[in-house]
Amino acid sequence: MFILAEKVAIGLCQEMPEHFDTEDGRLEKFKSIASPLFEELAVLDEVKIGTARADLGLERPRVGLVLVGEGENEPGGGVGDPYMQVAASFTKLDEQESVPLKFTEPFKNPWHRRRGVYDLLFRASADERLGGESSVLVKVPVGDTYGRESHALAGSARFAPRLLGTAGVSGAPTIYVMELLSKSEGWFHLVKPERPEQITQQQEKQLRDRGNALISFLSTNKRVHGDLRGCNIMCRLDDNDVDLRVLDWDWAGELGTARYPAALNTEAGYQGSPGGLIDASHDKNMLKKTLDDFCIR
Repeated sequence: MFILAEKVAIGLCQEMPEHFDTEDGRLEKFKSIASPLFEELAVLDEVKIGTARADLGLERPRVGLVLVGEGENEPGGGVGDPYMQVAASFTKLDEQESVPLKFTEPFKNPWHRRRGVYDLLFRASADERLGGESSVLVKVPVGDTYGRESHALAGSARFAPRLLGTAGVSGAPTIYVMELLSKSEGWFHLVKPERPEQITQQQEKQLRDRGNALISFLSTNKRVHGDLRGCNIMCRLDDNDVDLRVLDWDWAGELGTARYPAALNTEAGYQGSPGGLIDASHDKNMLKKTLDDFCIR
């Protein structure tokens, strides 16, 4: 069921941003994509949730309303409409330029599982105006917060994938579009099962040096990350040097302000407590453990 739901989600992201000549055409496409999820399906001609309206609802008997759709070709205030329209483009950071965006397939980090739910990650293609970088990663965070400023700052210092831009309209989650770190280009997670056989002791030392530089960068900028496990760090060997990028800036923020989520997995080795402040020492100690686990021979 999860795989089928994922196919429906990517289908909606791919097809719904397109222009349709009629509202009925859009709604019929919506139904054709979503209907495989349901053995029994009731179609509602109009849906009202509070003061919001949508043109169509898909309801499962004994379960209730599960999907809503909007027929308009322009973003509006409908319940389902923003989720479909937001995928068509994104706005570059610090600019007003809108860049066309087309979702291509789901993207999974096999080591990343938080609170029993995967973040929504998608591989997408962006317009060549980004300087030839057409493949990007799109993230829809599970939570309602994201450390955008911290991510952008770290990206500019080459400690994170470069944050390219965001998209979102009222009523829909914000999506974050970033540089894609592909395994085909030599990137690997900082976890023992992905440890390259050819890594040298010199590269291990430089990896630790790079980790120390990351901690210094966070300290200088009075920032914390909160989750420096190996599944959230990617590396690439470069002769006798290494590149290091930190993923997942969901909890990141300013020191003294950023907090762990209330639903923190207390069995994952975090030093903090659910809802508690993220301390700089937590990042330092977790990164040391991550590097120790990775480098041990």
